[in-house]
Amino acid sequence: SDEPVTVRLDVQGPAEVSAADLTVPSEVEVLNPELHVATLMRTGNAKAAIAALTPLLKHASDEPAVLALAAEAHMQAREFSKATALLEHAAQLRADDPRTFMRLAAARIAAGDSRNGLLALERAVDSDKEGIGAQFILANALLSQRDFGKALAVGQQIQARQPQSPIGFNLAGAIQARQGDVAAARASFEQATKRDPGYWPATNNLSRLGLPAG
Repeated sequence: SDEPVTVRLDVQGPAEVSAADLTVPSEVEVLNPELHVATLMRTGNAKAAIAALTPLLKHASDEPAVLALAAEAHMQAREFSKATALLEHAAQLRADDPRTFMRLAAARIAAGDSRNGLLALERAVDSDKEGIGAQFILANALLSQRDFGKALAVGQQIQARQPQSPIGFNLAGAIQARQGDVAAARASFEQATKRDPGYWPATNNLSRLGLPAG
């Protein structure tokens, strides 16, 4: 039948993903349930993974997990435009999932669309109400584009979200150092080491400034 059906993939944590992990309705036949899609990608056989996923995409075109898995295979095959298209569809279906937008950002940036990649990262930040992963990636992306003001603002958001973590303060210090504001960078790095004296990135950044860590 050409009618759309629902195919579900529900796997948590690091795991081998095979077609046997898919929940399919009775009218869908999985021809090779032992096919390890993730293993194919891990061994660099992205084309075989894409070929294995293509029939599933026909029946699971609205299943975000399958779309994300197919996009990952296309990313590995350096088919960034195809990965972007799959992830844009997944983002429409899962508008509150920061991981989907982070993957979409990576695909867009890899395809040469940095502007829309940053927009996807901003969507990831907006949809991630507790973590700092999306914010950290966004700040570094802005830093790579020398947009120091916006990068620093994101770093300060990380500080506000996790005030006892050294990560936001170290990030702010790195941005301030790039701006040439050595005094502000030192203050930020020292705040990071105050929160965690063993946080090596901050102590290393202080030493690169020629300053003591204490």
